Amino acid sequence: MILQHKIAKPPAVVSEYLTDMLKFVSVHPVIHKMDRLNGDDYLVYETLKVGPFPISFTYPVTVTSSDDRRTVTIRAVAMKVVRIGMTFTIRELPTGTLVDEEVVFASWLPIKFIMERIFRKQHTRLFENVGNAGVDDSHSSEK
Repeated sequence: MILQHKIAKPPAVVSEYLTDMLKFVSVHPVIHKMDRLNGDDYLVYETLKVGPFPISFTYPVTVTSSDDRRTVTIRAVAMKVVRIGMTFTIRELPTGTLVDEEVVFASWLPIKFIMERIFRKQHTRLFENVGNAGVDDSHSSEK
């Protein structure tokens, strides 16, 4: 799945939100905490709403970036049944930043369609929050 996000912020700011996990958590719509395990490895605490019911879970991720921080890769294993690979490529635009996001799911369960729908919605909100960061802090209470 390929997604594109346009953000009216400089590439360095967008990159910072994808590589600084405290900042990442502050704008992510469903991740409410990340603990560093070691190096590039973290434990993610996430709560998704399924209808009126919140479902909370944790899972390990590895976050790496290129030396210029223009490519960020996040690899995760969620609920021990789906491997997720995300690559964010950050490019400068005259009016801000374009992020090309490639997401790959691997699971023995037939959940690709559901996962794609969740990611489209949540990552659209994620990058809207990055664009609004510093403008006002109301987005952080919408988690």
